Amino acid sequence: MPEVIEKDLTHDVIGGNAGLILALNSLVDSKEFSEKAKNIIILAANNLLTKVKITNNLPQWGKEMLLGYSHGNAGYAHAFSIANEIKPDKNYIKIIENLIKSENKFFDETYHNWPDFRYDDSTAEGKRFVSAWCHGAPGIGLGRLKLWESSKADEYLNDYKNAINGLEKSQERNSYCLCHGMSGNIELVLSGMEIGVINKELYYESFIDNMIDSIHNDLLSNRHPQLLGPELMTGLSGICFQLLRILNPKNVPSVLTLSK
Repeated sequence: MPEVIEKDLTHDVIGGNAGLILALNSLVDSKEFSEKAKNIIILAANNLLTKVKITNNLPQWGKEMLLGYSHGNAGYAHAFSIANEIKPDKNYIKIIENLIKSENKFFDETYHNWPDFRYDDSTAEGKRFVSAWCHGAPGIGLGRLKLWESSKADEYLNDYKNAINGLEKSQERNSYCLCHGMSGNIELVLSGMEIGVINKELYYESFIDNMIDSIHNDLLSNRHPQLLGPELMTGLSGICFQLLRILNPKNVPSVLTLSK
């Protein structure tokens, strides 16, 4: 495993050491695997620290800094917070603070969202705003909620509420998948309900009931062929998983934050 960690070239939540940290966190409380999991998490976090590049005070692991959870700052910050819970380290705290500060530097009050730096010409302001788990407010809000759970810092909860506002403003309804669709966006609401930071009655009808009705209607009419794909993150299995989570959130954990 140390050799694999050292050879990582992707780094992020989707395909790199940050994602490895999130996955192994589910084993931290295991009697059989706890110490191994903790050791590997620290190895992965330290490797991320050695690979980060700071350009104009902005941290990045690739050619440019990306915002968001799957490939960007929010996901890295969540991974480092897990490592810091296992073995507190001022270097982890420092990089988390830099990641959040750098990401929030680009928060847009009008859209209540963070821009997607993969695109640069989709709005009059030269920004594109995506509302999804992978990029945009829903994923960033989830990352901040995980940070708030471990630190109870007001700034993280404020960011989460900004993300909820961004989700309310978004009109994107062209997909239902976990990665970049309504099923993934619903996790921002479900996770907040679980720990009591948002009102269940207020958001259940406006988000969750609407999503269930839309999925039901589109499945019956076959208006969304992508629903027929079997994939977890982009297809039917992920949508079904999220519907199970809606029914029983206490016993069906979040696959999007790899919760314990």
